[in-house]
Amino acid sequence: SMYTNIPLWEGIQSVKLFIQEKHTHLNSDLIADALHIVMRNNIFQFGNTYWTQLVGTAMGAAMAPPYASIFAASNEEQHILTGKHPRLLLLRRFIDDGIGLWNPDTTLPTDAADDWSNLMNDLNS
Repeated sequence: SMYTNIPLWEGIQSVKLFIQEKHTHLNSDLIADALHIVMRNNIFQFGNTYWTQLVGTAMGAAMAPPYASIFAASNEEQHILTGKHPRLLLLRRFIDDGIGLWNPDTTLPTDAADDWSNLMNDLNS
């Protein structure tokens, strides 16, 4: 599950940078601090027991979908969409589902299987 594997600090930093770049009228520090409070105090019920979410975010939390989407977009911008993967023609995502177009052209100077493996490593890192 993507939600439960987002590192807390990286997720909050992704949201903070997103706000600084796309919504400059908002106070990114205040939102990051509030997000930290929410993430550190996320208590959920499982059966008759109560738990605190220590890693990632709870899938049922209202802020989880935009938080995860912003984190994934930030990760893609930094590691995937940098021109490092010339065979990747298109990549689109909706929350944790994605679709891409891959160029299998054998005349490219790199090996398609190696390129695919590198892309999968970057997508899953």
